[in-house]
Amino acid sequence: MYQKSILYALFLSLFIGIALAPAFAALEFESGPLQEKALDEREQEEKHTADIWTYAIVIVVVLLIIRLGFRIIKKRRQKKP
Repeated sequence: MYQKSILYALFLSLFIGIALAPAFAALEFESGPLQEKALDEREQEEKHTADIWTYAIVIVVVLLIIRLGFRIIKKRRQKKP
């Protein structure tokens, strides 16, 4: 039974990761290069750095949510005899 719940948690985390990817791709496409004016090289590097930080923060938040989920599952497993 616990193996199924762990598998469901892993499947849910995988599904969330896959579901978030197209959402960010759509946001990137809507604010793509066609609507922006040309940037010089320094501004372009700053934009890329900001994008990397945004993705890193999203990844960290998703990993924290997964970790909390596993912690909850672990506590529930310990409570039952």
